[in-house]
Amino acid sequence: MPTKPTYLPPFAVILSLLGRSPSSPPIADERMVTLPFGILRRLLRDALASAPFNEEHYLNLYADVAAALFRGDIGSAREHFETDGYFEGREGCPEDFDEYWYLDANADVALAVLAGKFVSAHDHYTQTGMFELRGPNPRADSELAAWRACFAPASDQPAFVDDEPVVPTPAH
Repeated sequence: MPTKPTYLPPFAVILSLLGRSPSSPPIADERMVTLPFGILRRLLRDALASAPFNEEHYLNLYADVAAALFRGDIGSAREHFETDGYFEGREGCPEDFDEYWYLDANADVALAVLAGKFVSAHDHYTQTGMFELRGPNPRADSELAAWRACFAPASDQPAFVDDEPVVPTPAH
């Protein structure tokens, strides 16, 4: 499904709205910037336009959304997800969780499951793993690498090329 084009104001305009300019001195800690929640929400809404979404799954999972769509209160299930559902913690697409990969990629989880601390790898993922930015499958894990890098201490931050982290290769 093609995504709709999104107008993005020039960076200088966004900086201006945040009280900065391109010629402002650098921010001491470039990992942190304060911005209004409305801007964060808008950026996330624009990103959600290209996120996976399964309308049938969403409507089956959320009867209130299906009823609102039936009444004509909302234009589409996807529109609801992008404007409200995501921010309410609703799931837009069935999770693609790979139990065997997760256990293999997370030895600490495998040990915790064996010790009975978690019923399964999926149990760990929903309770703590997703909040630690652990991927539910290899594809998501590679995409989450950039998110994990954003939250790493400044001294551990990798360099970025084209918005992808550059991970140094260890010397042998």
